[in-house]
Amino acid sequence: MSVSTTDQGFDLVTELLGKTPFDKPNKVAVYCGDRKVTYGELNANINRFANLLKDMGIQPQDRVLIVAPDTPEFMYTFLGSMKHGAWPVPVNTMLKDEDYAYLLKDSDAKLIVTTTTSPAATVAAGFPSLKKLFVDQGYDDMLKSASSEPRQFIKGPDEIAFWLYSSGSTGKPKGTPHRQKAMLHTADCYSKDVLSIVPEDVCFSVSKMFFAYGMGNSISFPLRAGASTVLLSSAPTPELVIETINKFRPSIFFGVPTQYNSLLKKMEGQKFDSIRLCASAGEALPPEVFNKWFEKTGLQILD
Repeated sequence: MSVSTTDQGFDLVTELLGKTPFDKPNKVAVYCGDRKVTYGELNANINRFANLLKDMGIQPQDRVLIVAPDTPEFMYTFLGSMKHGAWPVPVNTMLKDEDYAYLLKDSDAKLIVTTTTSPAATVAAGFPSLKKLFVDQGYDDMLKSASSEPRQFIKGPDEIAFWLYSSGSTGKPKGTPHRQKAMLHTADCYSKDVLSIVPEDVCFSVSKMFFAYGMGNSISFPLRAGASTVLLSSAPTPELVIETINKFRPSIFFGVPTQYNSLLKKMEGQKFDSIRLCASAGEALPPEVFNKWFEKTGLQILD
């Protein structure tokens, strides 16, 4: 793994993106619906969000709670927060009011980035000192008002980069800090050495970015390789997943066993001939799903 360390550490986001924003600024980094975001635009908007946080008075190590759908704005928020030195905390978008109240208190978040229609927005209204930013109302204007000049908050590789909460299956969810170098290690050791992702690949993940699995699939794995990622902002129904695969023709598909099983019931002759690799995680993959998927598509699922 090549990490450009100094005595002070390194900037995770700069390392993750590498030279692609500068060598291939017009290459598409993100597909989302009818939107395309190039690497040059992605890098500029990450910088803008980092500068926006500074303008809003958010300090390094402040927590930024993210309750938002899978869109480019999620990526700007997550990566821009780390660029500023703040700690982004992506959480499930399908929780209840009391869950969001707990997460806001437990994380001591200084900013929430969400949608106006999310239950989290209603809960956030009860926290007067909490700053709010809505991805569907005013986000773009505020982002455009910020400078796109790069800012690097240099950290040690073992310092905290972001938090993810546990599922809460054994009690209250627990905020788990992830180190700066961890995201690079997983990208290099798994997406590069196991999946062999290359710049020509297009990745599509059913698992959302607030999950660790989805975060790697949609953010760190493709960006580290200079590849492209496809985001589905709505719920991944089998019909929408099939439509997305046919539209964007991804070469790598990340699913979960339940989704593979649902797709098998709706495929009706689909071969998914653009896909070279299928991966699964999150729960045990039943042998019958593995075998039936191979029978219908000719693709083995990497479990």
